[in-house]
Amino acid sequence: MKKFITTVPFQPENKLKKQVYKAMENEKLEYNREVSFPLLPLLHGYVMQGEEVEILVIKHEQENTDRNFQVMQEQIAELEKECGCKCRTKIIAVPYNDLIDTQLAIFGKLINEIEDEDTLYACMTYGTKPIPLVEMMALNYAYRAKKDTSIGCITYGQVDFQTGEARIYDMTPLFYMDDIVTKIAEMKVKNPAEVIKKILE
Repeated sequence: MKKFITTVPFQPENKLKKQVYKAMENEKLEYNREVSFPLLPLLHGYVMQGEEVEILVIKHEQENTDRNFQVMQEQIAELEKECGCKCRTKIIAVPYNDLIDTQLAIFGKLINEIEDEDTLYACMTYGTKPIPLVEMMALNYAYRAKKDTSIGCITYGQVDFQTGEARIYDMTPLFYMDDIVTKIAEMKVKNPAEVIKKILE
């Protein structure tokens, strides 16, 4: 099954604006509709008509997250009608803090939801600073430990506060670059920096 990982933002209502996110380098992320969450272009690009997918939503116990989650659900429902798909949402509820126990709990809850043969997608735009690290840990675990589990697309949404332009970036190559770096280190090649440089070129 396709599973999408995202986090409910903490922004107050007046900061959670609807915008068209311009796709950078990945045309599948092009979605000419104003939305409040970069998750929506990711869903639009990778969910097929008639398909059922699951969204794992990390939701901190914080005053704005209940309202923002409701807005997210409304916009997902609009996309379901538009695309003829079904998005089943599952909340990963966690306290609003950056304690290590909290991050490990998020990791544990995420990997408990990932199964063999899943295709994983992630929007790493929102959340506290450790959240993208925890999401990447979960993706790495699933990719290496689960049978035939693959990574579909990892995205990051950005708003340029000077121009007001919203952009969505495909970060998936960084995931595979991390995997390559790990394998090169395990091979104990003589000049790992040179090997990595050639790959980047």
